[in-house]
Amino acid sequence: MGYHFTVWDGEEPTSVEQAHAIFERMYRAAHPRVELTPAIRAFVGRLAREWPDPPEDEFAGSPWKYLPLEKEAAGALFDTALTFGSASTAVPRIAALAEEMGLVWFDPQHPQIRLPIRAPWE
Repeated sequence: MGYHFTVWDGEEPTSVEQAHAIFERMYRAAHPRVELTPAIRAFVGRLAREWPDPPEDEFAGSPWKYLPLEKEAAGALFDTALTFGSASTAVPRIAALAEEMGLVWFDPQHPQIRLPIRAPWE
């Protein structure tokens, strides 16, 4: 089990219901797997630079439940999970990075679209 989230390059939802509908539509459009959009490719690259994978242990120091990150992306969609132990520190940084890059962050665990991005100690 992990902490699931999605980032996409495209339409910004105005409700949780719309976010789920957009996600489902984008997922179907991206599978079978299609080439990444330039924005998603850049996002995955930034994540990989922020949390590089040591070759001797692919999960050491990494917040990712699944590697490699490129396999978690398709088309305009990046859909993955973090380990629960890393979510409290990684989520604020990943969400802020998505926002900085003009991408949509969607956390299906929460019943509202926009949550304040806070440090885990706040």
